[in-house]
Amino acid sequence: MSETKTIEFSILDYMGKFEGGIMTLIDVKHDNKHYNGTFFYTEDTIALTVDNTLEEELGCVIEDYENYKELVFDLLKKVVPHKELINSIDDIDLTNYTNTEE
Repeated sequence: MSETKTIEFSILDYMGKFEGGIMTLIDVKHDNKHYNGTFFYTEDTIALTVDNTLEEELGCVIEDYENYKELVFDLLKKVVPHKELINSIDDIDLTNYTNTEE
């Protein structure tokens, strides 16, 4: 039986408000490697995305990871609750996170 390596999260930035939810930029640490990800949450919806290279290492998409539920609960404990932040956070400005130069 193989031991499952833990995944740890750090909140890097509250990117802003988007369509009633809050988008956060997260650092995902697995096997002493760091990956980028996002966590979007509302009062009743969540969406977690991680770097494709992490999913390749895990051998599955993040939603199919055996400890996915625990990961989401861990994230929910770390973020500012939606109802406390949604009215004081600015709309998301994606220009801070995308390269528009070609």
